[in-house]
Amino acid sequence: MLGARSDEVWKEIWPDIGPRIEHVLANGQATWDEGLLLFLQRSGFSEETYHTFSYSPVYDDQIRIAGMLCVVTEVTERVIGERRLRVLRDLAAQSVASRMSMTVAAAQYRFSRNILRPAIHSPIPDRRQTRRPAKRTLHGCAGPADSGQP
Repeated sequence: MLGARSDEVWKEIWPDIGPRIEHVLANGQATWDEGLLLFLQRSGFSEETYHTFSYSPVYDDQIRIAGMLCVVTEVTERVIGERRLRVLRDLAAQSVASRMSMTVAAAQYRFSRNILRPAIHSPIPDRRQTRRPAKRTLHGCAGPADSGQP
């Protein structure tokens, strides 16, 4: 379709790219888009595609805007590949967090007597008695200390 009007060649995406092209032709300012999502009609159905566009004005001999040069690179494979990797990474992180949470809960249940009330005694230096350390909660916060003989 070399030489055909761009609004005819790209009619399904013209609402997305038309304003960009019109801006270049009207103002002579180049513009670009990176990874622009466009739904193209391919093989009889609408397909999710991503493109990096560069739009530049083309001038004639009298330095008037005579057209536009559009350079396009399709980046669909890269964009979808990156999205798939993000999903896999997030799923793996959730899986690890879920397993760790279950392991911690099982350990807390199994060793709850040891975690909640440690039976460690320490001598009090000035007296000949021992004191029991503060009771511990699951979160490691100290409760009131027990004093006196064990």
